[in-house]
This record gives sequence, structure tokens and C-alpha cells, in this order.
Amino acid sequence: MRVSRFKFLNIPAKIYVEIVRNIPGLFWLLFFYFIFPQMLPFGLTDKINQYAYYSVVAGILGLTVDNSAYVSDIVRAGFGCAERTYRGCCLIRAEQAPAAAIHNSA
Repeated sequence: MRVSRFKFLNIPAKIYVEIVRNIPGLFWLLFFYFIFPQMLPFGLTDKINQYAYYSVVAGILGLTVDNSAYVSDIVRAGFGCAERTYRGCCLIRAEQAPAAAIHNSA
């Protein structure tokens, strides 16, 4: 979304990536384990605290939020270094791949 020409997609994506990349991953793990349940309405907080695998869910959420910013930046850099003709060629190949797979399997 950071490479989008639409400002309403571009600006929030830039803000998200810059904020999340500058906060350590340990913060996100601790945030989802300790703080996130306290931010939920009263009934949900008790249910989450009773869930046996909440620590695993909190870890997955924390790592997902942290790594999503890094992966989006890697993908953006990949699009930036490819020439426009190669990008168009890759998009055409991606659209033809399912049809080619069906044709070759028959």
C-alpha cells in the first residue's frame, strides 16, 4: 500500500510501517499478553484470561504485528527495484499461471 498512487491508502500505510518498525518486537508481545486484554470490555477480559492458550494467541498476534511491517517494507523494496516492464510481465505470468496449470494437468 505504500507504493499506491492513492493518498488515502499510501499515508496510513506509511504511518503504520514507520510506527511499528520503530517499536521493538518484545513490546508487541508484552502488549498483547498484558495490556490488550485490559483494553477489552469487561466480559471479554474474563473470558480471555480463562482461555488456556491465550499466551500462544498473544504471541502470534505480537509477532504478526511486528513482522507485517518488515515484510511490507521488503515487498515494497522488491517492487521498487524491478523495472516497469518486468512488473507487467510478472503480473501477466501470475494471471496465466492457473490456466497453464489446468492445461498441463489435463
